Amino acid sequence: MRPNHVFGLVCILSPYPGLGTAAFPSAHTSRDAVIQTVYEFYSETWVENLANRANGNILTTIIGRPEVWEVNPFHHTAELLYTFPRATSTLGIAEVAPDKFAVAVGNLSATTIVGTLGSWSVWTLDLSHTRSYPPHPHMDAVHVAQPADAVKIADIPDAVFLNGMTTLPTAPHTILVGDAALGVVYSVNVLTGEHSIAMDNPAFKPNPSAPFTLGLNGIQMHSGDDHLYFTNSFRSPVLARIPLHANGTAAGPVETILSVTPFPTHLGAQGDDFALDAAGNAWITGDPSNNVARVTTSGEATQVVGGVNSTAIVGPTAAHFGRTERDRKILYVVTNGGMANPPLSGVVGGKVIALDTTDL
Repeated sequence: MRPNHVFGLVCILSPYPGLGTAAFPSAHTSRDAVIQTVYEFYSETWVENLANRANGNILTTIIGRPEVWEVNPFHHTAELLYTFPRATSTLGIAEVAPDKFAVAVGNLSATTIVGTLGSWSVWTLDLSHTRSYPPHPHMDAVHVAQPADAVKIADIPDAVFLNGMTTLPTAPHTILVGDAALGVVYSVNVLTGEHSIAMDNPAFKPNPSAPFTLGLNGIQMHSGDDHLYFTNSFRSPVLARIPLHANGTAAGPVETILSVTPFPTHLGAQGDDFALDAAGNAWITGDPSNNVARVTTSGEATQVVGGVNSTAIVGPTAAHFGRTERDRKILYVVTNGGMANPPLSGVVGGKVIALDTTDL
């Protein structure tokens, strides 16, 4: 069975307050790409990032609410997994041990995209002891999960806007997390809480003439590669990489993969977050330009879904490939429904979308 066949189009009416209808409309097509809505949150839900569990479920973070949700892409259901105290938003998320995830938590406005100095921390969510089950046919579409074990690892008092996050394979229990406002990368030991600035590079800095103070965005590492790959939201390079020492510090200069986008963009945006496939190609989400682009290792860029005049995908913010045999070729994309750049048709609920890359 081809992976895209698992995403049946259904409608589920949820009694969860304020949620309304979680609808799964017909797939939109752009070129050869086929996308389907896996789950839609209620209006003005900015879904910012995601990580995939080994069981196939998807953890999502939210700007504007300090929450992590768990979405089952095969049953089109969602659970509120955890709400963090004394914060307004969750952003970067990465698996640091089997079913244990680090999360960046802090205060960030969903309207001005401005972070608050001194509000940021890194937590872990341990799901290895929580119950995991498929929903009963008569179960509500959204229900509160058995609580995950949440632990604050460290406050990062100098941070302004913690955003992209990835694990560092060469340093056990260490994550790298970027500050989009300061243009630096922190290393954080999730066992001890020790943290420091690992890298500070001009290519990470925000564009001072951009509409938002947002520079370094997505950061990822590819299996077997000692480079950190990154995007900058509003300046060149769109996609680049930097070699790392084993401790996560820079081992050489930045290497540009793609300097500028070869297709139109909104608000001068270059790229948001991204996923790396098995071949090392980057699949970059283009919020607020409403597109997903593939950039090869040689720097060839192709817009595979959407575009500035398209509503096929609105406000894509991050992407990740599935982890099970059923969905390894499925690129899951999360969206903010157009909150950063509202379309003429109006803001819609943030979504988890499935893009079948089998034939791309």
